[in-house]
Amino acid sequence: MPFLLVVVLILLGALASSMILNATMADTAFRMHEAQIRLNILNDHIDTVRSQVQDVSAADSLAQRATALGMVPAGAPGVVDLTTGTVSGGTAATQG
Repeated sequence: MPFLLVVVLILLGALASSMILNATMADTAFRMHEAQIRLNILNDHIDTVRSQVQDVSAADSLAQRATALGMVPAGAPGVVDLTTGTVSGGTAATQG
């Protein structure tokens, strides 16, 4: 009789362990799925921000914003003679 009780207890223990392990695996899979969804959302946000940065940093966009701020293109560069302290060549920036 005690042998039969031990066998039954071992089988019940194995069944309970299997059920707990199965529940734990299901919970882990659910949490991994939720984390994957959050990761996909964050990756979409990153792509959106990268696109916005590329649009704003494009040359034509920068030129339009600089003009709106009152900036003008630089003139031709000159050469500074360090011995005399004079500038030769070059032109100043002018309102276009």
